[in-house]
Amino acid sequence: MAEGTGDVLTVARQSRPDLVLVHMDRTDDQACGLIRELRLDHHLPVVSIGTSSDEEMLGKACSSGCIAYLVEPLRPHELDAALRIALHQDLTTFKAFAGHSWMRAMFDSLSDGVIATSADGVVQFLNPAAQMLTGWMPFDGVGQPLDRIYSLSDLETADAVKESQIHKVLASRVPTGKQRFLLRTRTGTQIPIEDSATPILDGSEMAGAVTIFTNIAGRIAEERTASARQEQLRREVETSQDALNRSQEGVLSLAGKLISSQEDERRRLARELHDDLAQRAALACQQLDRIAKAFEDSHAANPADFELLKSMIGGLSTGLRGAAHRLHPAIIEDLGLAPALRSLAGDFRAFGLDLAASVRDVPGDLPLQTATALYRIAQEALHNTLRHAPGAPANLSLRCDGDRIELRIEDAGPGFSKMQAKQKPGLGLSSMKERAGLIGGNLLLTSKPGKGTLIVVTAPLHPLPRNAALAPRRSSSEE
Repeated sequence: MAEGTGDVLTVARQSRPDLVLVHMDRTDDQACGLIRELRLDHHLPVVSIGTSSDEEMLGKACSSGCIAYLVEPLRPHELDAALRIALHQDLTTFKAFAGHSWMRAMFDSLSDGVIATSADGVVQFLNPAAQMLTGWMPFDGVGQPLDRIYSLSDLETADAVKESQIHKVLASRVPTGKQRFLLRTRTGTQIPIEDSATPILDGSEMAGAVTIFTNIAGRIAEERTASARQEQLRREVETSQDALNRSQEGVLSLAGKLISSQEDERRRLARELHDDLAQRAALACQQLDRIAKAFEDSHAANPADFELLKSMIGGLSTGLRGAAHRLHPAIIEDLGLAPALRSLAGDFRAFGLDLAASVRDVPGDLPLQTATALYRIAQEALHNTLRHAPGAPANLSLRCDGDRIELRIEDAGPGFSKMQAKQKPGLGLSSMKERAGLIGGNLLLTSKPGKGTLIVVTAPLHPLPRNAALAPRRSSSEE
């Protein structure tokens, strides 16, 4: 047998026979080695033939790994039965081995770590990725309790996790979703992982559980980078918003100064018209009276001429006083907003506007800036009504509700659409919006063709400081 061992292995390797017959005797130990090599290295079924069936020969046959053992002399039907059984048994073994090898190759090729345990939480399997992540090899990790080789901590607090995903599955028989943890490796380092677990069932019986986990250090770094970038963008947006707010504050401040300058200039012109030109017209009218009396008895002058000139100068005086009043309604400062609006309503009625006015509950200590802004808005709105809907009924109302004041001007005129307003933009509406904004209020305009026009202005009785007035308010709208 010794001379033919190498030849037998060479032939077996080259021809891959379905079955090998090997003769054994008590003194030929190389036969046992040949059988083992044929079985383990070449995965070939081996049937042994010996001269005895005593315990020694049977022990050699079993230890060598042969599938069957026959005793000489051979009987044909016994040999045939032994060969058939050997071939069938080997085919079954090969299928199981091939399936096991395929599954193992699949798990070994995964980049995620895989750990399988028995039903009592004892490790039964670690794939190469799990070995690399945990630092435990199969020869010293298999058979260990799971918590010893798979120690987890909370990702945020680093506190030890009392119950891992696998333990939850073993207790509930329900798969878990993905969660993040810190894995403490065999060397003591900690790496962030994401894992999930699922039960291993043998029919209805719990055979164990398996966890699949992966290193997410790179993912967390990317998330932190993205979060840092998002925070940077948020700060940039806040900076831009602050700059925009400062620009808005500057625009509002400039608009406020412009309107204040306009009001100051109106006051100056009104004083000049009233105190100078109107007084001069009044003095001229008085002088004409004296001249007319001096020439009463004279036939050189026509008294009708004097009366006509007097009437003209009187009309000029009245016109100058009216212009002064329109430029600066001193009644606001002297008596307040309510009398000023009633007087304004009377002026527009005199112009032919069908106007009803309701002014009530207006406090006497209303700031002059607020009162002036509301008066100017009402003046502009009524002027637009007189211009575009002269024969339509109109209504003006002013009332206080808590700490806010509301001005409403409504007419039953033809109205207009948003497109019409865009095609014929004017400064009147913009001026009204600016005045409302400067006192911390807002203006809402609603109009539809054939449905009339409504303007509603709401403002605080005591406006906040300029910066606070920049807070978002309901924007004006046109329908």
